[in-house]
Amino acid sequence: MDGRSARTEATRTSVAETPRLRVGWLDAGDSAFILELVNEPSWIRFIGDKGVKTQQDALRYIENGPMVISEEGSGSTSSS
Repeated sequence: MDGRSARTEATRTSVAETPRLRVGWLDAGDSAFILELVNEPSWIRFIGDKGVKTQQDALRYIENGPMVISEEGSGSTSSS
């Protein structure tokens, strides 16, 4: 499973890096990877069907989930 084949890893913003691993934020360029990932049988079984069936669905999934979390910060709460 490698939906990233068209992207160069050098263009990704690195969040954390070790000699063997580079972690970066998801972005619109990851939509092919996300489409494949969330449709894996084990993902659907253990996490659930997210309704991501097309590349456009995957882009919306990234924009409304992981990208929002990275911009607002995980665990952020709004006060009333």
